[in-house]
Amino acid sequence: MTTEERLLNEISERGYDARLNEVIKNGVTRKAIAITGKGNCFPNIYLDKFLEDAENGVELSLIADKILNIAAEHEGISIDIENILNRDYILSHVCIAVQKESTEELIKRRLDFEGLESYLYLRVRLEGTEGSIKLKDIILKHAELSEEEVWEQAEKNLKKDTVIEPIVDVVFDMMKSCGREPGFSHEQRREMMADSDKEIYVITNKAKYYGASAILDRENIKAFAEKCGVRDFIVIPSSKHEMILVPGRMELDFSVICDMVKEINETMVSPEDRLTDRAYRLTA
Repeated sequence: MTTEERLLNEISERGYDARLNEVIKNGVTRKAIAITGKGNCFPNIYLDKFLEDAENGVELSLIADKILNIAAEHEGISIDIENILNRDYILSHVCIAVQKESTEELIKRRLDFEGLESYLYLRVRLEGTEGSIKLKDIILKHAELSEEEVWEQAEKNLKKDTVIEPIVDVVFDMMKSCGREPGFSHEQRREMMADSDKEIYVITNKAKYYGASAILDRENIKAFAEKCGVRDFIVIPSSKHEMILVPGRMELDFSVICDMVKEINETMVSPEDRLTDRAYRLTA
């Protein structure tokens, strides 16, 4: 019996209805457990850390306690099923995400960026927070929607959400969100980056959630390129939530950038957030 099966038995023997799942995220398969409670949505609790604890000698009963505590914190979460199957709701909430090429059965398309694919998902509200559901053919059939129609609307939704910001602004905002004051005013930041030849940008969406798909918004990228006075960019896939745009006029060794992307992925980006170990060239 595997460790996860022993954990499942430990939880089931306490009277809980639980099941083991394998969840695919960006081509990465993760083991998880879901525990039935109030509501109709039972979040997957990933087992990686708990299985590691078990290997290090932590008692299964203590690990089960921690898992049940997490389940209790998320108990009662519900998704409005009627909305998910509603034509108008789907069209207003459908989005595009980007991930590594996979064999996962989704409504998806191959991209011009080697090794990447795009797929459709719905943004949904879950008890005051946001979540996502990958779209499947059965949902479209129920709502009497064609793939072509949904892709077309998803592209429109994507264009309304695209954000392109100087990377220095993104870093400073991250510092502030972590409670660290950057120490520079907005004006000082602009002076620091006054030489536009040294500007690097982050492209994402307003929510900064699955925002790497903004790289598919050629309309806004073209307008941005004209504003910057360039025709092309080097695209660095930071994660599935954002990409980095480097103006093509900057003198950079493309192979060195690809090596840098690979090293950063291996050391700083979690496998389920990771895209490809290379950079791309994009003509606006």
